[in-house]
Amino acid sequence: MATGGVSPSRNRGRRSRFSGFDADIGPDSKLWGKYDPAIWTELQAGERGLRAFIREMKLQNKREKKDYKGDIRTTNKAKRDAMGDLADQLQRGREDFSTQRGNVKLSSARSQEDFGARLKNLARQSALTGEVQTEGANQRGVASGGSLQAAAAIRRRNLERDEEPIRTGIARTIEDEGRALENIGTLEDRLLEDVNKSRRRTRQATRQARRGIRKDYKRGRRDRRRARSLQEAEQEERRQDAEVAAEYQAGKLRPNRRR
Repeated sequence: MATGGVSPSRNRGRRSRFSGFDADIGPDSKLWGKYDPAIWTELQAGERGLRAFIREMKLQNKREKKDYKGDIRTTNKAKRDAMGDLADQLQRGREDFSTQRGNVKLSSARSQEDFGARLKNLARQSALTGEVQTEGANQRGVASGGSLQAAAAIRRRNLERDEEPIRTGIARTIEDEGRALENIGTLEDRLLEDVNKSRRRTRQATRQARRGIRKDYKRGRRDRRRARSLQEAEQEERRQDAEVAAEYQAGKLRPNRRR
């Protein structure tokens, strides 16, 4: 094969020139029958091989395009599924936190109701004691004395003493409720933060996967175009070599024709 023909770089993307062979050395040319027919047979075989190669490249392009679209769809579906799972996780977490808040508030309300009932009982008992003491003083005829006032003062002190632990319990219940709700809010914020981080990682991973798929797809098409250009350039060189050989054998080699 001659090496002085058209370079692969200059023939990149050119169509095959098989349609011009007949006008040069084919059956319709003036050289037909004046050179070894093996030259023409070999040239036709090369052209058939080139056409087969091009058909295979086109089929490969279709397969690669189909695979590319399938990989993109699979990647997008994986992203949708991941995002859906994260949304479900966030929703379930919020529902759990809402239930925990409700339980904390309910427990605190019941405790405060119990403390309130105990305070009412203490006040009722203190009032009943005062009534009994007043009735006894009336029966003894000392109701106008200072004994009733002294007794009332004692009852108030006793009532305040008995109420103090109950009121302390109410304050602690309210404080515990606030602390528990604050902790739940912190946990909910952390859940939202974690879900958002996972969403960002999922989007980033999806973008990287898409870039990788596109990169591989484009590289494959580029490689096939380069391979086709090389094959066409080689066939062009074979054609020119066949023309030179046929003209030489026919005794009509032009002096300025390249070898």
